[in-house]
Amino acid sequence: MNHRPKVIIPNSRLEKVHDLICGIVIIGMIVYTVQAIFQMPDTIPIHYNAKGEPDGWGSRWISLIMPLITVALYIPTVFLQKHPEKHNYPERLSESNAYAFYRHSKILISWIKLEIVLSFAYVNGCFVREARGHSSPPIWYVLIGFFLVVVTTIIMSVR
Repeated sequence: MNHRPKVIIPNSRLEKVHDLICGIVIIGMIVYTVQAIFQMPDTIPIHYNAKGEPDGWGSRWISLIMPLITVALYIPTVFLQKHPEKHNYPERLSESNAYAFYRHSKILISWIKLEIVLSFAYVNGCFVREARGHSSPPIWYVLIGFFLVVVTTIIMSVR
């Protein structure tokens, strides 16, 4: 199908809740990071080896990178969610089933957007804690979180 039907689909309650959570988390992440920068030493660890020991150092201002990357990833997902007709669909997409395909695609993007923001916020929190001299949670927390993100995305894709 060369022409994709344009169907206006309002955001569901779930999508609105996801957007609210993302907004709060992004603002909190920025505020937390900016506030923490002034409590960090001028030079902080920015990379760790396999043993968890710092092997790269940089300016404390580098900690603003994670919130900036989060915002840079969030903005395109907002656009993608608002334009489901631009997504990739199977050949069976038609005028009669476009609403169902678009609805599903919008919800999937909403979940992905939430997972991106929460994942980056968690990693940013760990980074800031380490930069301030505190220990961060064990690496298996990150692995469990990553596993949950992948499983959620797969479940949403199959549904």
